[in-house]
Amino acid sequence: MAFNRLPEELKIEVFSQLRIQKKGMLEWDPPESLLNAALCCHNWNELVVPTLYSTFVEKESNTTKFIRTILERPDLASYVRIYSSNFPWIDPLKPKLLQPHHVQIEDLVAAACADEGQRELWLGAMFSPYHSSHPIVALVLLLLPNISTLEFFKETPMGIYTALVFSKAAQLQQCDLRARYCNLQYVQITRFSEVTNFFEFIEQFVRLRSLKALTFENAIMWEDVYNGIEVVTSHITRLSFLRTDIHPHALAPLLERFPNLTYFSYIYSSNTSDGIHYPYVNCSVRDAIMHLQQSLEDLIIVDREKDPVEEWESNWSEELHEEASIAQEIEPGSLAFGSLTGFVKLRRLEATVFTLTGPIPRAVFNEGATAVAQCRIEHAARLVESLPESLEKLGLWNCTEVNRGAEKLLFDRRRRGELQKLKVVELVFSETFDVEDGLWSQTEGEKLGLVVTVRMDRGKDHDGPNCY
Repeated sequence: MAFNRLPEELKIEVFSQLRIQKKGMLEWDPPESLLNAALCCHNWNELVVPTLYSTFVEKESNTTKFIRTILERPDLASYVRIYSSNFPWIDPLKPKLLQPHHVQIEDLVAAACADEGQRELWLGAMFSPYHSSHPIVALVLLLLPNISTLEFFKETPMGIYTALVFSKAAQLQQCDLRARYCNLQYVQITRFSEVTNFFEFIEQFVRLRSLKALTFENAIMWEDVYNGIEVVTSHITRLSFLRTDIHPHALAPLLERFPNLTYFSYIYSSNTSDGIHYPYVNCSVRDAIMHLQQSLEDLIIVDREKDPVEEWESNWSEELHEEASIAQEIEPGSLAFGSLTGFVKLRRLEATVFTLTGPIPRAVFNEGATAVAQCRIEHAARLVESLPESLEKLGLWNCTEVNRGAEKLLFDRRRRGELQKLKVVELVFSETFDVEDGLWSQTEGEKLGLVVTVRMDRGKDHDGPNCY
């Protein structure tokens, strides 16, 4: 067979392509073809097994079987790089299946927990029919020393056992000793419902010096629940909030604890069902990232909510609506994001047009069409002049035909010899656009050495820019 003559590195790459992985939480089922390949011969088995066990996603009642397999074959644990927990929906462990390995489990727990009474509670909770998922998740973490990615489908109040595991690992890392989870670099929490535990929940991860990236989806953060992260997380360089609703006053004190971010993504979307949500206040978001001017390379600030023209009619809390209205009347540009020219390393910027320009004041609308047209010209100039010379990719979201002036000013700035590092421009329209105008944009971009893409938005429920 021609396949057998391929180098082993290429065979491994072919087998790895049989994995199923979707953006965000993993949906993992080893396909039948991959399982059959593992049974084909000893050589193929050696090549397939690392891929087969590279990811563990909890489904239904597979946790007990997985634990038993790892206890019987500890060598397989070294292959697991991704652990995706279906937390908190994990079935209780089955004592009969794990009885032969009880001593091994006791030894693992003893290594992580010095308190004998707490160890007994941990061991008992794993098999209790009235169980909490935390003891089981903590045991799985103890079994997997090489995971680099950890994903939780849902956050709940922090469990003392998972906290013990990560606390022990953090202590060993501080001493420069080889610790379990030294390879843990990425943590993603997909669904938040109990926001009062947000900071308490994430603090158990951020102490790990190996951790580089955090992603939170569907998080809601109120100002009055912020009680801070005690440690400065200078080792974390990537922070993402997807489909998130954060009180504008809570964002700045949170980001102060992340002084070395090179990547920050905030895709705003109201998550409340009672009709009250926090406004997307551009100047508050900008104030929160000002300390990152010397480090930030990728910035994604996208509002996935209403059309900005209608934003004043949204159901903000009364206090914040009044605050934003006052700021808007005092200085029309106060709700714009402001200049980014001070972000000297910024290579990628993706933002809604409304973010970079700010809203048109209601007073201007009252003055008539001429005043509105003049305001849009000023907004276009504000957007284009706010871009830093370091920029390589620009993505503008919620574009409309009335925003085309910014595009022409962008090309003019390029002709003047500015923005010479810019290579890619993506224009994402929230409404139907003129196809001929789109072709003109692409043609003009080519003349200036730019790759210009013009397309329609895929809808509010889409995540927005690629943040993975």
